[in-house]
Amino acid sequence: NKFFLSLKNNLKPKGSVVFNLNIYGGYLKDIKLIKENFPKVTIYKKNTSGNIIVVAEKESLNVSKEILMKRAESIDQKISANFKFKDLLNLEKDLNGLGKK
Repeated sequence: NKFFLSLKNNLKPKGSVVFNLNIYGGYLKDIKLIKENFPKVTIYKKNTSGNIIVVAEKESLNVSKEILMKRAESIDQKISANFKFKDLLNLEKDLNGLGKK
């Protein structure tokens, strides 16, 4: 818990942190700990991957999916990655009620 509190306190006011978690027996506990320390947590999971992406926001910014899609398209045009950020947005999951707050 001290780790997450320290991380949150070191973020800028509208900052966020992204975790790439390996799915293992205790990953839901990890998500629960993140949710206890951040006001908004969103989870993205590709069904064929053994990982989940957890985005934790210091403040709940309530950015619309449409705006996020436009930002993702812009990032996809600027950088070359082995995945598309736009595609990642379509992978949002609510894992056992722990994914969203």
